[in-house]
Amino acid sequence: MRTSEDFWRQIREDWNKTVILFNAAVNNSTPEEVARRLIVQFGIDRVKTLFAVVCEAKRGDGRIYGENRHYLRPSLPESVAQDLEEDQMAVVKARIGHLDDIHPTHINQTISALKRIEQTERVIR
Repeated sequence: MRTSEDFWRQIREDWNKTVILFNAAVNNSTPEEVARRLIVQFGIDRVKTLFAVVCEAKRGDGRIYGENRHYLRPSLPESVAQDLEEDQMAVVKARIGHLDDIHPTHINQTISALKRIEQTERVIR
């Protein structure tokens, strides 16, 4: 089953907005602050899905930790995993855009912060 064009359009739009947020925050915000802004803008489920897609597309990049990939794996739609398996980066670049607009280390730090935020809020609930 192929992923819908609407899904890819949403991922592309979310990625572009995320890049803008990162560029505005990179020098004066912590990863936690960036993660919270993303949660406010998109909701935690959309943020996790977005980063799950990015992590899968950058699966060979060791700067994104395995524990963060494992945390996001349940948020990756199976159809996206199949698309990436079949077409790899050609699909991603065509559908999302340039994934190197945010350094993988910053992506990793934001995912770690997202994980901490989610764990903390589960305890509070």
